[in-house]
Amino acid sequence: MALASLPPELTLDIADLLDPESSLNFALTCKQHACLLRSMLREHGQMFSKWRLVDTQNNPTVLWKTLKEILMDPQRGWYVRELSLPYIGEFATESRMGDVAGPSDDDMLKFIDAGQKLRKLYSGSGPEPVRRNSNHMSSVPESEDLASDIENRLRLGSEDAIVVILLHYLPFLKTIAFSTERMGEFFEATMHRIASEYKKPVWISGLPLQHLKTVAIIQNTIDPGAGSNWGFRFLSIPSLRTFVARGMGGLPSVSVRDCYIREDTPPYSNVTELFLAQCHFGVKGLDSILRTIKSLEKLTYEASYPMEFYELFDAKGILQSITARAGHSMQELTLAQEGMDYDVSRESACIAQLICISDG
Repeated sequence: MALASLPPELTLDIADLLDPESSLNFALTCKQHACLLRSMLREHGQMFSKWRLVDTQNNPTVLWKTLKEILMDPQRGWYVRELSLPYIGEFATESRMGDVAGPSDDDMLKFIDAGQKLRKLYSGSGPEPVRRNSNHMSSVPESEDLASDIENRLRLGSEDAIVVILLHYLPFLKTIAFSTERMGEFFEATMHRIASEYKKPVWISGLPLQHLKTVAIIQNTIDPGAGSNWGFRFLSIPSLRTFVARGMGGLPSVSVRDCYIREDTPPYSNVTELFLAQCHFGVKGLDSILRTIKSLEKLTYEASYPMEFYELFDAKGILQSITARAGHSMQELTLAQEGMDYDVSRESACIAQLICISDG
């Protein structure tokens, strides 16, 4: 039986099971479907306008309130496309009153239960040790059990646990923007768990971030030794195409190198655009990122160093690394050093020569 010949009520029942984008594609198959789904598509549009962006700027309670509503109706998570997290803090718990208002006891139990349901996803991929920093939130040891970690963080009133749960209820999320100073070690360890699952030959059903396209990370430090560990977690997400970082630099930790950039590991990242603003990578640091990317098409590197580390911007060495790692795919390249624009066109002959050499 042809789909178009189904009774209207059955067609609507089928469309009701589809996510918003699939509903639109279904409506485009014929005029009959377009007519039947007109009201449904209008409703999808209204939901997109309300849920497309979750932004914590000037709204310290938006995260747990959003999670509460999505747990009540998981289909609301279909519409969220962007998480903008300039503010990640703490909410009030029964043992810590007086902070930003928090969820009720009943809501907390629902959050903990949602975290428990994630246990089966990561039973075999506990985090490697994560470098401690001066995160303003209380730290708890990360265990082999994500569900236990989530519950501990929730009982401390830490919003990073809310973010971790949310990721698993936003199946069509495309963009994440956040600050490493605010997010902290627990989220980094969770990203390692997720990245580890994506590195396996067969993915587990229900993994988050399957449609993630863009990540923007702010690392608030001017220390040239500050690591680039965050980048490698996200570069392992197969759907990612654009990676943006500000304030990142240095070399990855030994544990990250062992996990993500071993000598026997071929390039695995599908990122096509890197935008590195006010970053302080030396040649080795930048090369460690480039070697993970299969076919980089666009690179913007705006270098910024404390005065005593200006020599880290080795233009010739950086160009050699770019040529060796991305000469086969690069279409657009911009290099600049803070206080001094670097005109890549002056090195065009050198680049051409290096590309010829790398091509054999």
